[in-house]
Amino acid sequence: EGKKGKGKKGKKPAKFEPVDKEGNKVRAPLKAYFLFTAEHRPTITAEVKAEGLTGNITGEVAKRAGAMWKALSEAEQADWKVKEEHDKARYEIDVEENPANATGLAAFNAAQEAEAAEAAESAKAEREEARDMLDAMEEDEEA
Repeated sequence: EGKKGKGKKGKKPAKFEPVDKEGNKVRAPLKAYFLFTAEHRPTITAEVKAEGLTGNITGEVAKRAGAMWKALSEAEQADWKVKEEHDKARYEIDVEENPANATGLAAFNAAQEAEAAEAAESAKAEREEARDMLDAMEEDEEA
């Protein structure tokens, strides 16, 4: 018998994705930092390109955006946190407007619980099998 790896089994975990009343996927709310960078990314990208940097400039843009965020005062960051709360409220309204999301979420939660129970049962069976093997090895050593 070959060794069994502990890697992923190739199955992606299920994910609940709410939809609005038109059937479009609801965009998840963004944190304050990501709202800030989304607004400033075009300007920063233009500055980086104007400086003559070429190739993959994504890292440089991200570095500058992070530095700009850190340079903001607490009051300025608080303004972005208010925008974050507004985006979160927008998300919750969009989700609540479609009653199908409630039943979809309930089904998703039930599937997650069943999957967790199955994984726990599988782990228990593996532990018992390992104990049995150890007991058998100990008996062989005593004989």
